[in-house]
Amino acid sequence: MPSFADTGRSAAPAEELWKLLGDPARFPEWWAGHPDFPLPQLAQSAQDGRRVVIACRVSDLRFEWRLEPEADGTRIDVLVDVPEREATRLDEQRDMIRRSLEQLAEVAAATPL
Repeated sequence: MPSFADTGRSAAPAEELWKLLGDPARFPEWWAGHPDFPLPQLAQSAQDGRRVVIACRVSDLRFEWRLEPEADGTRIDVLVDVPEREATRLDEQRDMIRRSLEQLAEVAAATPL
């Protein structure tokens, strides 16, 4: 299964990013892909408030988002698993994740505390 990882940073605290990642209703605020994606989806979060897994039930794409607090904000890591039948979309997914990371970081940083 093809996969790739990307990393971004936000000036926002992890709690603000968590609010965006953990609430599927807020995905349109930062998700750079198709406006209906990742619907239908499965979103699972870790108890520690630092990891969210979003999996598309239609295409079987899997996105694992991890948050790591840093002194000046939060590091955002994402690991993407792309099923073989979707491998032709790998470059498209890399671009979409890069744009989503940037938008997520910006939206979270713009949210008042």
